[in-house]
Amino acid sequence: EVLTGLGFSEVITSSFNKKDQVELRNALASDKSFMRSTLRENIAGVLNKNAHLADFLGVTDIRVFEIGTVFTLSEGTVVEHISLCVGVRSKAQGYTLKDDTTVTEVIEVLTNELGVKMNFTLEKGVAECNFNEVFTQLPVPHEYEEIAVAEEIIYRPFSAYPAMVRDIALWVTEGVAPEAVEEILNETAGALRMRTTLVDVFTKEGRTSYAFRLVFQSFEKTLTDEEVDVLMDSVYTA
Repeated sequence: EVLTGLGFSEVITSSFNKKDQVELRNALASDKSFMRSTLRENIAGVLNKNAHLADFLGVTDIRVFEIGTVFTLSEGTVVEHISLCVGVRSKAQGYTLKDDTTVTEVIEVLTNELGVKMNFTLEKGVAECNFNEVFTQLPVPHEYEEIAVAEEIIYRPFSAYPAMVRDIALWVTEGVAPEAVEEILNETAGALRMRTTLVDVFTKEGRTSYAFRLVFQSFEKTLTDEEVDVLMDSVYTA
């Protein structure tokens, strides 16, 4: 709950690796012959695959975590424990910044909220700890709070085609709300606009500058620059 409240998404990755410490007697496939000894590589892989979606999701960085079992060898014996791994990828030339600073801040918040000591190893924007050690420090619950039934969610397929991003900045009279401007942009941009995000606000001498990021995507094909440029010309005019 703490991590999701900080903008993280929980993921579940494969328990198998091509190479690791604990080998399976009957491998599922040639690239799944070993049990994982860490979650670090899996989380890094998730960040690599999803970093380009940040603009589409309307966020400034990609944040994921996993709680899962890992397997190591100790004197010929298989040892397993629960591991907690968190990772953040921030924008720098296409969301390539491995953000240790944000992860450190997150770990501090998590430690304070749980009230326990957590020994993370941090490297390249990914931190991992042995969660078995944390379990022994947490209070044992005597009863659980009733969980409210969530809203019914209706699944909608996502597009398999890549999204395209365009930015627009404009001046308005001070006091004009960004929602009013966004409404005009959205109406003009049309049905291919998937998201509009306010990314910057600057006020000077009675005027305010708003910068918006528009994300376009088709469910039928890969859009071209020319097609998006035509839509943006209408947006600029509006």
